[in-house]
Amino acid sequence: MSAFAVTELHNAHLPVGVSTVEAVVWIRASGLDEPGVDVSLRLWTPLGATVAVLREVSPATGDLRDAGVPLDDRTVEYPAGRWTDGAWAYELAVALPARGAGDEMLAARFVVAVAGEVVGRAPIVVAWTDDERLIAASAGSAAESTPTAAVAATERPTGPSPRPRHTLADELLAGEPCPGCGLRPADVDRFCEACGRELAGGRGR
Repeated sequence: MSAFAVTELHNAHLPVGVSTVEAVVWIRASGLDEPGVDVSLRLWTPLGATVAVLREVSPATGDLRDAGVPLDDRTVEYPAGRWTDGAWAYELAVALPARGAGDEMLAARFVVAVAGEVVGRAPIVVAWTDDERLIAASAGSAAESTPTAAVAATERPTGPSPRPRHTLADELLAGEPCPGCGLRPADVDRFCEACGRELAGGRGR
């Protein structure tokens, strides 16, 4: 049975004034029959964001940004080639609109798709703080993680994200407009699907 496991590493807490979040995403594919499957990567980013870096770093190297095809206003799809069993690593950097202390947002959503079907995803959530302890702990945690450990972590089956898009936010809040851009969500999303801002009543921090 084929399976795709996705994990990502990034500094979850950024100092106020820093507007770029950097992440490394590892993907492990297993159980794929020969001659493999055609894989594409989909990257969602919020309004006002700019993808500064998107490149494969293992097993090959190369910049993916020029190969992207827009799927909608917020999502771009990138062909990733034909895959058999193995592990892939990608570097991502997204420049975001300025935020203040205590703000949290969905900075990007990295999705793996096969034949149009989503087989794995990694939401990248970041919060801004002036608490130096949180900043140091976040940076230290990311720095201490190694590619080998991260790829090993993807050997477990892909499960619910620890920072899900949807939460158990009070249903009374469902449909209330985003305080950042005014978009009215269609569900009890934790983050706005336009600007990425955390919605009122979101939980799971």
